[in-house]
Amino acid sequence: MGISLAANSGVSCAVLRSSHILISQTMMQQHDTSPTSRPLLTPVTNWIALSGVSCSGKTSTGLELVRLGYERIPETMRVWMDGLKSQGAEISELKKADPLSFRRDLFEVAHGIGESLVPRYANERMFFTRPGIDALAFMKADGLPYELERERMSRSFRFSLVCVFDPLPFVPDGTRVNNPEYRIRLHEALLQVCDELGYSGTSLLRVPAYSPDGATLTIEDRAKLIVDGLPKMANVEAP
Repeated sequence: MGISLAANSGVSCAVLRSSHILISQTMMQQHDTSPTSRPLLTPVTNWIALSGVSCSGKTSTGLELVRLGYERIPETMRVWMDGLKSQGAEISELKKADPLSFRRDLFEVAHGIGESLVPRYANERMFFTRPGIDALAFMKADGLPYELERERMSRSFRFSLVCVFDPLPFVPDGTRVNNPEYRIRLHEALLQVCDELGYSGTSLLRVPAYSPDGATLTIEDRAKLIVDGLPKMANVEAP
């Protein structure tokens, strides 16, 4: 395919830059959400979502999938926030100043990259770490309105499979905040958002953190669970 992969992330910086340009040009007000604007069919891609709260193993498992030969889009929400921090911004202050705008910006970053890649890459098998589904879960967990964003997501494209990772013990990294109650609420919100978007049955895979005997599953174990649960590749017609 046309995406050149970086060894450590599974996607080129050029793809992220081009997607960020698109995201900056795409505002929520530009999306007509009236019923008459809906396409007859929402494109179903061959993409897989790796979703979950912080410290659930998404990134490590995604990198293991890259090692196995799959392609991965990293967590663009994290890339965006790291960029803000490098410019001197305080993420906590941005959240407090305007929670809804902050979460909507995160949705643009997380979902916009998928919208930009659908026309050319919907047929490719790619893994998206913490896509727009997770951004909606943040909004739901925070008690913010997200109906417009959910409507936009429901008619732009669909993942062939959403993998929801069960949480692992918290590990601080300078950006994450350890709030056990919020992590539980966010995990529950994520499952509810998946249900609202119609991801259930064979289109939803729960990725456990522990084996039945209580042992922590390795990254390799979790990657194997995902690979074993992958749906067959579909022949997708680009919109």
